[in-house]
Amino acid sequence: MSSKIVMQDFIKDLADHINQLSIDSAQGSLEVAKKYPVSPNDYLRYAKVELNAIKGKELSDDNVRHGINCVNHLKRAADEMMNVFLNRLGLLKLSNKRNLKFKNKTQFFVDIGVLQNYSADKLNTIRNGIEHDFSAPDIETIHLYYDIVWFVVQNLKLHLQIMARYESMEGYIYGDINIAHSKHFDLEYNSAEREFLFKTELDNKEKNGEVIFNFNDKENMYAKMFLVYWKLIEFFGDFDLESAKEDIVRISTIL
Repeated sequence: MSSKIVMQDFIKDLADHINQLSIDSAQGSLEVAKKYPVSPNDYLRYAKVELNAIKGKELSDDNVRHGINCVNHLKRAADEMMNVFLNRLGLLKLSNKRNLKFKNKTQFFVDIGVLQNYSADKLNTIRNGIEHDFSAPDIETIHLYYDIVWFVVQNLKLHLQIMARYESMEGYIYGDINIAHSKHFDLEYNSAEREFLFKTELDNKEKNGEVIFNFNDKENMYAKMFLVYWKLIEFFGDFDLESAKEDIVRISTIL
């Protein structure tokens, strides 16, 4: 049975019987995040100093200098935080080997559900304006860029903390009058192999599946698996079942 079919079957059951979902346990053991001499938060702090040094909204020489310095610190904060995240996924060496551009990295984080297109587009647009067009950023754009980078850094950091706790999880979709047998599932992320291991089995053992979603998967199921992964994690806390069902149905349409 192909990885896509196994995942499609599980998502369909999840969307149809979300009220019977129970996630029984989760564990985390991802390695400690990569440390740099200057952290993303340090760069954000340096950027804030430059931002506070800007006086008024005029593009004076001093304001332009502080603005460019601010943007450069913000670029480093975003770059480094993305590298920290990629390292935790086991992808940093591969990313460096392929010499991935900043735009490719932001698109990857959009694909796995960590960033929104709007944030990624703004990051790339403002960055390119400084780096390639050699334009002096206006004051409002600098403030906007600071806010976006601050959000991106904090958001990636939060997702890393979540992954550290929920590296693996298991649960059931319990049987009822509409689903004859309970379906057990295990989901685990292996950073050394850059892959998800996903297993499902029915209590009657008639329809089992075990598949691996590797980063190099041609069907791009690795990125799509992240969308399922984040949604399952939400089920540990309070959530709106109807909203969750809508998200699961939306995910099922892109598998």
